[in-house]
Amino acid sequence: QFLSLRSLEASVNHLSDGNIQLSVKKLSASMKYGQIGDSAYPYLKPFIDLVDPSLSARINNLNSFASYTRSTLENLQQTYNLAEKVLLSLGDTKGSLNYKDTSLALHSNLSQIYENLNQVKVLSSSNKLPRFLEERLKSSQAYTKLPLLEDQVLQFIKITDLIPAFLGDYKTNNILVLLQNDHFLRSNGGELQSLFLITLDQGHLISKQNYLPSSLDLLYVSTASAKKKTTNPRAVDL
Repeated sequence: QFLSLRSLEASVNHLSDGNIQLSVKKLSASMKYGQIGDSAYPYLKPFIDLVDPSLSARINNLNSFASYTRSTLENLQQTYNLAEKVLLSLGDTKGSLNYKDTSLALHSNLSQIYENLNQVKVLSSSNKLPRFLEERLKSSQAYTKLPLLEDQVLQFIKITDLIPAFLGDYKTNNILVLLQNDHFLRSNGGELQSLFLITLDQGHLISKQNYLPSSLDLLYVSTASAKKKTTNPRAVDL
């Protein structure tokens, strides 16, 4: 399982860097090594139970941990590819992508990811894994970001339900996207970083504009000043 875990770690790192092809390759290698380890374990288990029964339980948890992590990575890779198809479809005049089916697939993948992450979190707590892996996880940046990933997955699940409404509609839609920093909490959720105004016509991207909060403040001030200078027309007796 050592080689399986090393390949699994490499797959996670490649996915974090956005290199999907290398991530898929390393995940495939991890699965092969994992199958070899699973087939050999039943023959080793009687000796392990004889030496240290608690170690046997930790190894079982290790196998489950690796399985849930591999499943999470596989679903993340599929989700990335589906999301890329949606993005590319915005410039596709043929409209070949079925947004309803794609939305359901994304929702299913993200739900499975969330369930797997919960299992990974349970298995990696309360001294359930071999000590060498627990020490490795403590120094892993990807592992420390699991709570953030869980929160993001929940948000993306909500977004998938909006895809057919905005992209599969046969009319023009203006969508305003607010990017907020949740490290600085505000009454509306987080500090506003920027805004994107996207115009879609029958699922095709027509225009996109990016606004910073400072530019909106200047626009508001200039508009208010223009209104003050404008006088209302007076009625004229003819």
